[in-house]
Amino acid sequence: MLATADGIVVAARNDIRDDPRAGTGWIDITTPDLRGNYVIINHHEHAYTLYAHLQQGSVCVAPGATVRAGQLIGACGNSGHSSEPHLHFQLQDRADFFTAIGLPIAFRHVLRSDRNGTACLAHGFIQRDQTVEPAPAGCPAQAVETVTVAKPTVGEFIGGIVTFGLVVLGFFAIIARIIEAVI
Repeated sequence: MLATADGIVVAARNDIRDDPRAGTGWIDITTPDLRGNYVIINHHEHAYTLYAHLQQGSVCVAPGATVRAGQLIGACGNSGHSSEPHLHFQLQDRADFFTAIGLPIAFRHVLRSDRNGTACLAHGFIQRDQTVEPAPAGCPAQAVETVTVAKPTVGEFIGGIVTFGLVVLGFFAIIARIIEAVI
């Protein structure tokens, strides 16, 4: 795996074994970290990248190290909750994976295609059912797209927690009815 942008490594793990049952659809539920081996890089305030499920022993950067775009940071593996070798990559707003909000990822100098056609982008985003590949030489960049990330308000956050709680209570009520009917 190569670093996608310049930054400073803020966290890394390298000691979790790869699941020997790769390709079976099973995951190692006893793993000490669902991310497996990982690297987290801080690019600037509120922009971190996570590279997870890296191969055991392959992480070659340590916290505090400065990395450059394109620098090797580790190898693809299937450590953690991973049923086959792959990379879990995400851009997030903070270093802590468990509390971070995922952010949209911008691609530079790419050819984006979908059923409506193909476009050369100087800077843009992809959506479901689109593919992206490096732009060929001479491809005229047609767009520079931007995105505004809206974080939830306190009211929306509390509303989400209340909704989740009501859904959980609903499941318990259904289970209680089933147990009551059986007994």
